[in-house]
Amino acid sequence: MKNKSFSITVFFATVFLISIVAGFNYFFDSYGFFQNNKGLSAAAKAIGQGRIVAGLENYDERIFQKQIYNNFGKIPDCIAIGSSKSMMIQSNMVTCHGKFFNHSVSDASLEDYISITGIYAKDDRLPKKIILGIDPWIFNKNTGRGDWETLKDEYAFMLSQISTRKDNKTYDTKNNYLQLINFDNTIYNIEHLNKGNLIKVVINENIDSSIKRADGSIEYPYKIRFQSDVETKKNAIQYISGKVYNLEDFDQLSNVQLFEDFIVYLQHHNIEVEFFIPPYHPIVYDYISNNHKYHNVLKVEEYLNAFAFHHKIKILGSYNPYKYGLTSKDFTDGMHSKSYVSAIIFKNIPLH
Repeated sequence: MKNKSFSITVFFATVFLISIVAGFNYFFDSYGFFQNNKGLSAAAKAIGQGRIVAGLENYDERIFQKQIYNNFGKIPDCIAIGSSKSMMIQSNMVTCHGKFFNHSVSDASLEDYISITGIYAKDDRLPKKIILGIDPWIFNKNTGRGDWETLKDEYAFMLSQISTRKDNKTYDTKNNYLQLINFDNTIYNIEHLNKGNLIKVVINENIDSSIKRADGSIEYPYKIRFQSDVETKKNAIQYISGKVYNLEDFDQLSNVQLFEDFIVYLQHHNIEVEFFIPPYHPIVYDYISNNHKYHNVLKVEEYLNAFAFHHKIKILGSYNPYKYGLTSKDFTDGMHSKSYVSAIIFKNIPLH
């Protein structure tokens, strides 16, 4: 009887603790899984109104793009969509007859291209020009990325427009509820509660914080902006010391037909399309290009060049940093370049 009584006590104590944690994570929802994050809403409004925001971190970037769109005074004429490697593209780097905005999100997938474009298409307000930052993992079905699913309605709408195929994907709507008992989420909520709201509108970029500009591009905190090359090389070596990010099990080029359907849809709607291929750090590129396991990375660039030529699409950049004379000093880690590298590629500015 004592063992049974002890088990019952432990059971109810566990349930009680889980309930406390779940309740805390629900009501102090810094990430915005369940509650409207007022800080993010205010940041989206500020950016939509042409202001600079600092302190954005650990948030749903996809929903944030939609929030910004809903706060635009003037809808952009030109947009960029890519991963964090494309976030450095600024309005003064691109040729755009009108307003430009960078909608790049971390770990971008083909589904992100489609769903973010869908935000515009659902309102029948497609931009005149779209720059796609294309990382090789766009064509790797084995990345397991599902971040885009917070814009699954926009994705499904666009899929109905660009292809005769049906959306047979199943979406796990319970994923967010797992965050109620996610220990990492609890720690982040506690830290956020202690620090308070770090998101703020600023008048310039000369502060030690992550920056989101009015055109959607970003700038890093000081420790990354002014990082030593010794640290950069260390980061690059670490990048290839284990599984290479999003490039494992890259056994074939997948998603090709959907990608081509999407591009054909854009061109059919008289949208100018440009491809941007962001470079890798020289150490990483050497490793990838000399390792047969990652040979499809090079095949992606070959495919994009051939496709762009056939469809009269301007293509800028290369996974190969040597094509632009880039060295380790022009990067911050194994795959992210410094802000001026995008200017070098887009505006053909001399390197040093």
